[in-house]
Amino acid sequence: MFADPIRADPHAASVPATEAPQRASRSAVPVAAQQMLALQTAGGNQAVLRMMARSHTAYAEEELPGPVSQGEPGPTYGPAVDSAPAVDPVSATGGGPAAACTITTRTRAAAPDGTANTRTRVGANEEVELTSSVPVIWTASTGTVVPAVLGPLPSATAVWTAPMTAGPGTITATPPGGTACTIAMTTVTPASRTLTVTSARSYTAGLSGSGFIANVVINPLDVSWTRIEVREEAVDAAATGYYDTVLHWNGLMHPVGTWLRLNAANGGLRDTVGTNPPGGPTPFSAGRFTWPIPQSFREPGTGGGARYSTGTHLQVMADATGAETTSKEGASGSRTP
Repeated sequence: MFADPIRADPHAASVPATEAPQRASRSAVPVAAQQMLALQTAGGNQAVLRMMARSHTAYAEEELPGPVSQGEPGPTYGPAVDSAPAVDPVSATGGGPAAACTITTRTRAAAPDGTANTRTRVGANEEVELTSSVPVIWTASTGTVVPAVLGPLPSATAVWTAPMTAGPGTITATPPGGTACTIAMTTVTPASRTLTVTSARSYTAGLSGSGFIANVVINPLDVSWTRIEVREEAVDAAATGYYDTVLHWNGLMHPVGTWLRLNAANGGLRDTVGTNPPGGPTPFSAGRFTWPIPQSFREPGTGGGARYSTGTHLQVMADATGAETTSKEGASGSRTP
């Protein structure tokens, strides 16, 4: 449904709607001024003059169209009557006292252990949303900070990206003409991995083997690792006894792994550990096999990464029965052929 159009009076003069209030105001001003001057000339009552001055100023502020600038007095006509000079409160105080500057933070990713997103301890390459109580110029001693308003203009919000190296850092917010405020941040890098067995590997009866499949989590859990990649690096094995004389694993090279991203739980990876099925042949004897596998991390899509831990793959055969235990980073499996 459409509203009925307003029907114009054919005998009235054509005046645009937006101009009508302006004409009414302009015609009213000279009349008020003439009345005030007449009273002043005749020595009129001062109280009446003050009332007319206040009434006229209010009328001008309420009826004249257009924006009103803060601190600007309304128009006056004729000589001032018992009134203090108008003062712009901003210019009179040199811009007024600067508002206090405070910074609040919120990490974009949650920590798996439930630590609040207002935490100031973050993982490498984590993103943190910054909010200042007033528009400011943002700087940071480590990492990178990108304001919501690019360029030299102040901005009340920004995003800080933590560096890829561990250590303390300071974010500074400086209001134009005000006192800067700061917040301290701490960046940590991955420390270790924790493996949790999900299933045992299957072997043929009479053959050796005690391997398993495990889920992988990167520690610590009070920060997020969703903005890094991890992989295992190459390393030579050290083998003695059964693993050397029968399996010939001494000096066996662990291959370089593939760069992998982590999920919101700092995991989402799976590790397959131990002798491959169907299993190792006889004769069994005591022995030990060790792979000290370097663990590396990097910013996604960049260079070779940095080492953060060593994940030791260990297999130990007890004796001629072939009883064996395989372990790696907190997970283990045991089996006798």
